[in-house]
Amino acid sequence: MSIKKPHFQIDKEYETLRTELFKVRQYIFERPIIIITGSIALIQLIEKQYSIYLPIIIIGLLLFNLWFTVNRWRSMARILAYIQIVLENEDSNWYGWETSLRYFRKWIKHKNINVNKIIINKEKDIGYAGYFPIIYFVHIFLTICVSIVLFIYTLLNDEMLNLIVLIITLICLFIFLIYAFNVSPKKIRPNVERNRIVWIEVFEHWEELDTN
Repeated sequence: MSIKKPHFQIDKEYETLRTELFKVRQYIFERPIIIITGSIALIQLIEKQYSIYLPIIIIGLLLFNLWFTVNRWRSMARILAYIQIVLENEDSNWYGWETSLRYFRKWIKHKNINVNKIIINKEKDIGYAGYFPIIYFVHIFLTICVSIVLFIYTLLNDEMLNLIVLIITLICLFIFLIYAFNVSPKKIRPNVERNRIVWIEVFEHWEELDTN
């Protein structure tokens, strides 16, 4: 059984989670801007002979930031699903966010599943991608632009070092695009629904998980 708590504690948790969502959104938006601003500043400061290495650094940063953004987005999906299932549902049991999250992880471990690979029926898929597509395509656009600039620079400066750096950059671009393909907005969009499925299972099998 869930422990009955005063409404003010549930309201407090609701506000805390909403604040967390806001902070994550803000952080996700700020990071690409920081990378772009930092890259422009670095171009101005770095010596010309080392500027050839900048595309590799920038693509690496964009790849890391896209990975970070996807992970933050998945965390947001888990929180959004919890809010919908528990805090905005008068008939649901309430155990508290931290305790529920612990049981969420126990259920995943017990069932040995990957939440991000749960198949959602297209008819029931009312997934939410929000502003993720914008962030996603900004990363792809910047990465391709950086690669094109280096390619043009290499054509205009026929040197062996430039060719080697171009090859390494193209490899980095290839890795980036493979990862980006696997986390496209179409694949990320059902994540709230996927997490809703898991949360429902967690609360339905709470006592079973309690004995594990």
